Amino acid sequence: MTKFVVDSAMDAHLLEIANYGIAMQLCRLAPISYHEAVKTVTENSSGVALGKKTLTLSAGQGTYSLQNGDTSGRKCAVMSQSSITLSETANANHLALVSDARSALLLVTTVTSQAVTAGNTAATSMFDLEVRDPT
Repeated sequence: MTKFVVDSAMDAHLLEIANYGIAMQLCRLAPISYHEAVKTVTENSSGVALGKKTLTLSAGQGTYSLQNGDTSGRKCAVMSQSSITLSETANANHLALVSDARSALLLVTTVTSQAVTAGNTAATSMFDLEVRDPT
């Protein structure tokens, strides 16, 4: 039996992040809500944010790039980021992409654990979010 999903449907899923993921939050733990992702411990005891970087929205315009997946389907490459302004001191091990306009947590992923210090900046590597063809 043949299984198929048109590329435009997979792109629509990925464009939700590319069109609304305005901020990258470096976090000390995996956030489970928008509120946790954007608040620091200093601001709210449930906050996990360590630093924030405002991103350039829209696929193909700097931060996000939609393309064929490495294995199959489609992917959204999230470009590496530098100069993430840090407001807390802790070990960073997750990052979150959030939509401030929608108060929405869009994506959470792990990063290589690194000690970060308030007042400094941090950087992230490029990563992909891939939607694979059905099997």
